[in-house]
Amino acid sequence: MSQLTFFNTTNESGETLRNYREAARSQDTKIAEYFADMNMPMSPSQVNAAVLKDSPLTSIRRSITNLTQRGVLRKTETKVDGPYGRPEYLWELNV
Repeated sequence: MSQLTFFNTTNESGETLRNYREAARSQDTKIAEYFADMNMPMSPSQVNAAVLKDSPLTSIRRSITNLTQRGVLRKTETKVDGPYGRPEYLWELNV
């Protein structure tokens, strides 16, 4: 069974659900590729600003969580100041 990438909390179906799932998979791929290309720890906000500016930060966090659960990324112990004055952890490629 494949890993869930989109969490259907609004009970979508049919073509709409397929489109949302594909968008989530695409975000996961772009974020994984960005971590691989940059080869440095980054916070969700940093990834959002650099890669998917038009995506909600919650979508970036979802992708990072999914990629962490799959073993692609790992959470570090390092924190940086986020855009809302709260600390954010950094993630890095799990190599």
